[in-house]
Amino acid sequence: MFRPLAVLPGNPGKVPILAGGIEPGTHELEDIIERSIEKNALTFPTDVSGASSASLIVHGRPEHLYSQAISVGKAKLEQLTTVSKVRYGDYPDRRTKYLSAITMVSGITDFSRLDQMRKRVQELNGTLPSNYLVRDQSLLEPVAL
Repeated sequence: MFRPLAVLPGNPGKVPILAGGIEPGTHELEDIIERSIEKNALTFPTDVSGASSASLIVHGRPEHLYSQAISVGKAKLEQLTTVSKVRYGDYPDRRTKYLSAITMVSGITDFSRLDQMRKRVQELNGTLPSNYLVRDQSLLEPVAL
């Protein structure tokens, strides 16, 4: 069964470890995780409150992966998605120069944004959905079915 997936790209939740010469602490990791679960940071901006499952992966040097910050981020993700058990984990990597968080949610039921995007693409391509009537070149009018 296909389940829609919203994934955070690396940049909004990714910061250099030595930004300004300061080692990241718990608060920096919490901020990164928090930014990764914001609606506008998702690959496909949508309401994730009805998601059926969610995951949080944190990547960075082992000494910067604070379990307290990960737990706080997991709790915020549980609250945002109303998923009772968010799966989470870390990916320690001594070679990385970044601290990052990836949030994944599935089972999203709100497709209004996707429908808007499809409609716009069809308009740009010159193909219209079958439930629309063209009154003139600039006006589309929905047809009652």
